[in-house]
Amino acid sequence: MKLQIFFLIYFILLLSPCIADQTLYVYSENSNDILWRREDCKRAVGVGTLIVANCEGRIIARNAATGEFVWEWKNESIPRTAILLRAGELIATNSVRRVLILEAPSGKVLYQMPLQDKGQVFAASFTDNHLGYFERSGIFYNLEHNSGTLQRFRRGKPAKNGSINQSKITDSGIAYTHYNGRLFYIDRESGRTSEFTKIASGSAIHLTKRELVSINRHGGVSVFQLPKGKRAWRFAPRGSTFSKIELEGQKILATSRLGELYMLDLKTGEPIWSLEGKLSVSPLTKLTSSRVFA
Repeated sequence: MKLQIFFLIYFILLLSPCIADQTLYVYSENSNDILWRREDCKRAVGVGTLIVANCEGRIIARNAATGEFVWEWKNESIPRTAILLRAGELIATNSVRRVLILEAPSGKVLYQMPLQDKGQVFAASFTDNHLGYFERSGIFYNLEHNSGTLQRFRRGKPAKNGSINQSKITDSGIAYTHYNGRLFYIDRESGRTSEFTKIASGSAIHLTKRELVSINRHGGVSVFQLPKGKRAWRFAPRGSTFSKIELEGQKILATSRLGELYMLDLKTGEPIWSLEGKLSVSPLTKLTSSRVFA
């Protein structure tokens, strides 16, 4: 049987109250046995048969099953706060000087772009077509890496690390959230920035070409039409407060804090099915094109 791998990053606190060390543990999904581990790794992503991690300021790829070294990128120092994102078989990260897109199987640098603010890259998003990120200056950079086209959108105010939680990007626009729950959308064609209604602080957002999906500040699921931001529908059953949403195709999986699952139609907001009272509080879930794992 083919060995399936998943990984967890555990935080190991040293005796010194000011120093934290991090260890990457890789487990067998079938037995929970530790296959291998690597100390001082800040972040990690799985790509095919590889696990790529930011370890000691270097980007290192190892075989997921054995931990065997495959390749390393260490031409420049990688900040401990560097982004590490996956899109297909591509990896996006940043050194103190530039943003990089690497080919995961080989570690080859496919694209690199100088940074204006050393090491200050945050609220980044990465897709098969786009890499988007904020710099401290408050400028959002959007790189269409298949063509090399670069766009810049100014937020208006400096974007301190932590003031912006996340961004999501598509061919048509960019959405990002402020730490206090303010939700913004940039239309790529016009460059216009619109502010939507507030969402739950820290809530994930999902973006399609025509819809933006979020959890509103009252705990319900909301879908907005783009680019104007008119709310298409809201799903808020009495007594339910949602903590997580996932989007796959035309379906939304909404998970409540009480362990309820609702599969919703993206266009209408109507429930396709629901599961109540059979899961733990705030369960871990994963939605794929054909299955739900909970």
